[in-house]
Amino acid sequence: MAAVSMHKSGGSLTQSSILLTNKGVNADYVRQIINLTQTTSGSYLLLASLDISRRNLALRGRSHLQRLWKCLSMQEKK
Repeated sequence: MAAVSMHKSGGSLTQSSILLTNKGVNADYVRQIINLTQTTSGSYLLLASLDISRRNLALRGRSHLQRLWKCLSMQEKK
């Protein structure tokens, strides 16, 4: 399980993150803990930002990384 700051790595609005889990994590237990600790007035603006950011990474993430690697390799040559 890992929390990812999407505002740093995915282009969403500030103070937004997602929780990644795998098959070995009990999703019901995680949901129960989150329900105990989260706010009751979530920001729909931040949630929409996360949705858009996740979609953008799913559709264009590979090409963005390839462009980044290309830029970094060009920087190393200088």
